[in-house]
Amino acid sequence: DHMLKNPTVPIGDVDYVLRLHTGLSRYRDDDAVSMPGNIADPGMLAYLNKWNDDPKVDHSAVFPKMIINADDNEKKSEIMKDVNTYANEMILKFIVGAEPLSNYDKYVQTIKGMNIDQATSIMQKAYESYTNRKK
Repeated sequence: DHMLKNPTVPIGDVDYVLRLHTGLSRYRDDDAVSMPGNIADPGMLAYLNKWNDDPKVDHSAVFPKMIINADDNEKKSEIMKDVNTYANEMILKFIVGAEPLSNYDKYVQTIKGMNIDQATSIMQKAYESYTNRKK
């Protein structure tokens, strides 16, 4: 309410603060409740909530709210910055045929060499912490 009902704070700034500075912007609540612009607009919120509880929607791939300590988050972010850049470049090359699919195993080994297993381990640790909190 402090941010949403404060006429001196533009809604874009609220969105920036809430979504980008959580450190987990990719692993957040759905848009119906996490985007200040949607919450502040009753029509938009009603529209999103209309479909939010659809039993036919599979939410199993949505990450739960997990807490990662600052050191682990920094390590994971550093690893994933490089992995994502490389993966995006290579996926495009595979799609357009600039890189033959026969090099896929080499691509996987390169990503493993970029410490993807360490980033996965950090996320696994956070997930295990999350599941232990729920018990």
